[in-house]
Amino acid sequence: MNSLLDKLCSATDKEHALFLIWHNNKQEDKKFKDLELPLSKDIYEEWLITL
Repeated sequence: MNSLLDKLCSATDKEHALFLIWHNNKQEDKKFKDLELPLSKDIYEEWLITL
């Protein structure tokens, strides 16, 4: 069975898919910086607003 990450990666790149999962889960225990994404949180949030 495909994971949520796999399904999201079929629609967008892995970086944005990881951000979407983090954002939607409100993972307070896992800080944004722990995702090790190349862009700032603000840039990903701006991208999310433009969807």
